[in-house]
Amino acid sequence: MKNLLHFLLVTILTLSSATTIAQPNEIVGMVRFDANANGVFEQSDPPLPGYGVRNGPSGIISSADYYGNFYFDDYIMTAHTDTLSLAGVPLGGATVTPDQYIVSIPAGGSFFDSTFHFLVQLPVGTIDASGQFMLPWPYSSPGHDHNVGLLVTNTGNTVDDITVQFAGDAQQTWVGSNITPTSLIGVNAIWVFPAMMPMRDTVIVVVLHTDSLIPIGTHIEHSMSVSTPNDGFAINNVDTLGETVMASMDPNFKEMDPAMINDSEGMSGKEVDYAIHFQNTGTAPAMDIVVTDTLDQRIADGPITFVASSHICNWTKQGNVLRFTFTYIQLPDSGSDEPGSHGYVQFKAHTAAGLAPGTTIPNIANIFFDVNPPVITNTCWLSVALVAGIDEQALNNFSVYPNPSTGPITVSLDGSTPVSRIVLLDAVGHRVKDLAIRSGTSSIELESLAKGFYVLQAFDRSQRMVGMSKVIIE
Repeated sequence: MKNLLHFLLVTILTLSSATTIAQPNEIVGMVRFDANANGVFEQSDPPLPGYGVRNGPSGIISSADYYGNFYFDDYIMTAHTDTLSLAGVPLGGATVTPDQYIVSIPAGGSFFDSTFHFLVQLPVGTIDASGQFMLPWPYSSPGHDHNVGLLVTNTGNTVDDITVQFAGDAQQTWVGSNITPTSLIGVNAIWVFPAMMPMRDTVIVVVLHTDSLIPIGTHIEHSMSVSTPNDGFAINNVDTLGETVMASMDPNFKEMDPAMINDSEGMSGKEVDYAIHFQNTGTAPAMDIVVTDTLDQRIADGPITFVASSHICNWTKQGNVLRFTFTYIQLPDSGSDEPGSHGYVQFKAHTAAGLAPGTTIPNIANIFFDVNPPVITNTCWLSVALVAGIDEQALNNFSVYPNPSTGPITVSLDGSTPVSRIVLLDAVGHRVKDLAIRSGTSSIELESLAKGFYVLQAFDRSQRMVGMSKVIIE
């Protein structure tokens, strides 16, 4: 027995030493803003959280965290070379020092270097303020309040006074805001932020109420603008937000703005906002939450810009997959803290150029609460409108009447028209009807929809859009 135990002990020790796993290579650095424009990387320079760093040739992107730090684990054990560069610099007129790093990694693993620092610089005296909407949470619903976020940033390198103007949709009423406005008339508000420091931002949360009598499907639109004397980049001073009044839905959902682009935007490429909302509807706090989003290739190859999140998170992009990680978020459950049980992440993507009229691009997200199976969101559809004037010719045997309509509409098809499905979109591209259809005549009820402009799309069996018609409800 003693000999057997000795044999087993020696075998275990031998196997343990022979199968030691090499540690991954670690590449670490920082992304910071050159606040004093001296061209020198300093610890006093403010971090740029959310900026993506690309590791080539793999193409993996990892974001800078709240402190501006980024990390890569490299599992290639043979000698090789990595290239580091910023994945995008959204600041107007900005340069990056250095433009890239060439990292030579020896064989064997366990390589570590934390000196790969990027400094984003603006010309001395740059004056710039930017403003953009954070997509609303929760959605507009009859008889309820909802929040609209305004993200205001001093994106220059001078201390400046910034004025923010918000024009809310007249169909909603003002409830309040987290920052008291300097001026308030109805749903139109003005804030003045004196002496805002470079690369500092603030979030204004406006609470609006949707009257219980406003019909589901009503289009709501807000606008905002920021200004500062002698602003050098007016392109980022204004933003608009369109949404649709909706009824009850899953609190884990995805939305986008816009949901429809015109034919010229399809050909040149268009920036699109996406927001993923989540809520812990369990019975205990969620320790960690991971959100994944597999992008269609027609979006995945373009630049990705992190906008905002409800809690601190890191994001990565590997291939077509975006991954947002909320480590130790401790999100309360809805039963113990309903307002605190919600979260979100928002980002911008850019479509590829050359999208033909009639193109549709689907997108969903997966939300992982701790070790539970993913919650799968609704599908957001980005559509490229048909060229004006072509929609009446796209299907010669396709007609919609009466149009305008005060009640149901009739869709008439003959056997030569290869249509299997009809989709009705509101003015901002949200799907309000999605119906299977065959050749012949079909009636579509519209009484539950608000008055206004709609688009009816026809799809064949391969889900290719083959026709489009404008519909007006009076």
